[in-house]
Amino acid sequence: MNDSKIYIKNTFEILRRYKIVIFFSLVICTGLSLETTRWLKKKYKASFVINVYSKYFANPLVNEVIRGEYSIPQMRFTIDSMVKEALDDEYIDSIGYEYSFYANNMNKKQLTWARSFLRERFKLFSTGGQSYQVDFFGRDPITALEISQKTLKHVKNYFVQTRIMTIENVKKIVMKRIESMNVGQKIEKDGPANPLASMSPDVLQGELKKVNNEIIALKKQFNGEHPSVLKLEKRKVQLENWLSDYKPEKSNSNEDLSLSIMNVDDKDIALNLSSRLYIKFNDINMALALEKQNLPSYIGVIKRPNLPLYPIWPKKRIFASVGLLMGLMIAFIYILYHEVMSETQVEAIELIAEELGTEFLGTVSLNQTLALNPPRDHTIYASGPRKKADTLIDNNTH
Repeated sequence: MNDSKIYIKNTFEILRRYKIVIFFSLVICTGLSLETTRWLKKKYKASFVINVYSKYFANPLVNEVIRGEYSIPQMRFTIDSMVKEALDDEYIDSIGYEYSFYANNMNKKQLTWARSFLRERFKLFSTGGQSYQVDFFGRDPITALEISQKTLKHVKNYFVQTRIMTIENVKKIVMKRIESMNVGQKIEKDGPANPLASMSPDVLQGELKKVNNEIIALKKQFNGEHPSVLKLEKRKVQLENWLSDYKPEKSNSNEDLSLSIMNVDDKDIALNLSSRLYIKFNDINMALALEKQNLPSYIGVIKRPNLPLYPIWPKKRIFASVGLLMGLMIAFIYILYHEVMSETQVEAIELIAEELGTEFLGTVSLNQTLALNPPRDHTIYASGPRKKADTLIDNNTH
């Protein structure tokens, strides 16, 4: 009878018989996997994490002029876009040439490919809230650390300079508006006091009459090419141009805010607006001084670049695990072939019986044989598979 049951003790018996094969298979495959890691190109990662505080986006001194960002999504998108702007093509190329990622004498197409590959070494992503992480991957740990440190410094400087430049641009705009409305501003740096301060045509005409009298007096002593005469002539032309702006047909134009205020009889409105602009200009100057001093502290560094001690690829643990699995697989295939695919001892005896023209009925264990037939002078001997048994048969054996 064929017994199709599988016994656990038989499985352990098989493993015991092939323990040497299993051991050497695991050792060899694991060793080869670990040795492979020595020849593969290694990759190291150096990274840093920055945090941009909310006060960077909203300064109360310039909040009326520069709109602040208050929501987390807006600040996150702004930080992401500013970091990507900082790592522009110019900065990538500077890294490429400094650390010899670029070859010499590359054409435009080759430069574009090299820049694309170098940019792929950088990984930029938000870590939540106002934090942002920048990773750099390189084959040399020292180079990866230096590039990560340089990138951190460049990103911080870009944030600081962008904020300062924005405030300075606002300062210039306010200053231009003040100059157009300031009633005490001079027309020329080296000229006399500005008679236009009162914004009155009568004062302008009086100044023009005074300049004409001075020109007549000087021409009696000097010719028309004298520097003093030329200067007064220039002043005269300037006053005449300003007077032409106050003619009735031009008084209703809306070309500039200052002209509309100059044509208003109530000078208190112009003075009030001018004073407000002065206050705003003073606030911006204070904000600019504070930002230059405190802006670096608005960019916090949560994680600074450190020297990578171990490569992120190849990982020895992963390769060792793969080697163990391969060793187990090879050992399993070997055992399967020898236990299932190859001929067993019973199959070899059946072949011998077929060659002898007889029939194989089965096997009897040695214990059963000794119990039924105690040993006599004549004993039956059987050789291994595929070998004919040498038999000594007495009169009682058939």
